[in-house]
Amino acid sequence: MKNYLFAYAINISEEEMHKHCPNAVFRGYALLSGFRLDFCGYTEHAIATLNKQRGATLSVAVWEMSKEDYYTIGNFEDFPYRYKRVKTSALLYGRKVKGEIYILKQQLTLGLPNANYLNALRGAYIEAGLNQKVIDEALARVKEGNK
Repeated sequence: MKNYLFAYAINISEEEMHKHCPNAVFRGYALLSGFRLDFCGYTEHAIATLNKQRGATLSVAVWEMSKEDYYTIGNFEDFPYRYKRVKTSALLYGRKVKGEIYILKQQLTLGLPNANYLNALRGAYIEAGLNQKVIDEALARVKEGNK
């Protein structure tokens, strides 16, 4: 059985993912249903996470990961202390595939990321050819103070 990781933040970038997991194999972009992108944490230190939202869809990068890759990316994501792994499924080329996503373990309030983080995230989305609308919507929710 193959191990898939669904990446939604900076790790959608092949360059970024291969810095941590050089053996990870990119399998394409999939649609993840039922989650939205948010920025959570203290303003200027907030980071990307996913929150459940009925009817929401999000494009994610699908990475085939070895056990070693999972260990390495887990350390990078500060698993199991900051993030938890959540089993889910996504549509990849019209086919349902099972995998995992990293979600912040502690429910934090919405906050703004710093400019460097936000620019890196936008750069990853541009590199991937993904719509930045989800980033803009997440920023708007922070500014509105609205979950």
